[in-house]
Amino acid sequence: MIIIPFDTDAPINHAPIGTLALIATNVAVYAACCIDPTLVDSLVLPYDGGFHPVAWITSAFAHASLGHLVGNLIFLLAFGLVIEGRVGTPGFLGIFATLAASHGLVQNVFYAPLSSASGSLGASGVIFGLMAIAIIWCPRNEVSCFFFLFLIPWVISVPIYGLALFYIILDLVVIGLVGLDAGTSVLHVLGALVGAGVGLVPLKAKLIDAEGWDLFSLLRHGRPQRDDALEGLSARDEARIEAAEQRFLTKSRREGASRLAAQLDADDVDAAVATLRATGPDLGQAMTEWELRKMIAALRDRGAIAETVPLMRTYVARVTPTDPAAADRMHLLLARTLVDDLRRPACALTTLAELDLASGSPLAKLHVEIARRAHAMYRSGEGKLELADEVQRAPLVTAGRKKRRPLAPTKRRRRARRVEPA
Repeated sequence: MIIIPFDTDAPINHAPIGTLALIATNVAVYAACCIDPTLVDSLVLPYDGGFHPVAWITSAFAHASLGHLVGNLIFLLAFGLVIEGRVGTPGFLGIFATLAASHGLVQNVFYAPLSSASGSLGASGVIFGLMAIAIIWCPRNEVSCFFFLFLIPWVISVPIYGLALFYIILDLVVIGLVGLDAGTSVLHVLGALVGAGVGLVPLKAKLIDAEGWDLFSLLRHGRPQRDDALEGLSARDEARIEAAEQRFLTKSRREGASRLAAQLDADDVDAAVATLRATGPDLGQAMTEWELRKMIAALRDRGAIAETVPLMRTYVARVTPTDPAAADRMHLLLARTLVDDLRRPACALTTLAELDLASGSPLAKLHVEIARRAHAMYRSGEGKLELADEVQRAPLVTAGRKKRRPLAPTKRRRRARRVEPA
């Protein structure tokens, strides 16, 4: 299974100029090596017992095959966006060079004397270092990944720490099974260890402001309060964070709606209910009218009456301009639910007051009946204590009457000689 990360919800405060420049350099070096294969020998970090500082850097730009190059560049783009987006181009290029040099030094000192390989090449040791830095600086940000499972394409969003630890642990398992002969896996783990050190130093020196979302703050204090995280930031930074939050919510809602639609199409209602609960009631804003009706019925069948209220409100707001009669029926169902099931007579009366039905119609008679029950319950004090905004979130839209505030619109190797690709 090949996993391809392609997007992230991490704040991108700087254009990925350095990341793209490194990708272009790697491609150019590979093309040059294809034209002149002997050039690879001058780039490889040799394991001959000597120190080769220049090769510490050059080996990170050499690759053994097209697949080796493409795989590394995909992950360089994903994690380069995260790191460069936080520190800017000069800082990111400095980090890349530091990782490459440190990784080469560690190989010369610790691994080369134990390895049977003649040398190493490739950028994946540096990329594993970037993964480790991302785990320390922003573990809870997510990366969107594309992969095939049983020939079916999937797109999922996973936390940065989950994706990075998956590959690190996989390499540790390979090392445990094979030993130091698993050269590529050893180089990956060494790169992650180097990256952990490189990421820790600026964080502890307060050169990097993770806004309370770094690994140590999360372990010590848990999720930071939003007001604490924004304290001391400029208006521009606050606006940027607000925009990032909105992008995350929109993306999460869109992905949840896609999963829910597929589950309802497959008639897997239980899975759809689980998706709705995991994503939150705001998912209703991205659902179709048919999906809203089906989810309202499914939740009622399961006794989750309170969970139907925001979906009914969304349905009324959505349908009123195009089908006022259907909106009125759902409006009355909402009022009856508030009275009979949730025992919220005040909310029910407020909801009923927004309806203007033709006198003598069947819906008008039902309106009067529900209003009488709500008044009786309210006067007798039989209803539950109703706190502000506990059930009723906002006024509903009805045709030609009070408008509801608009809802916000919903991120191989050639075998001529044994050289370990990193």
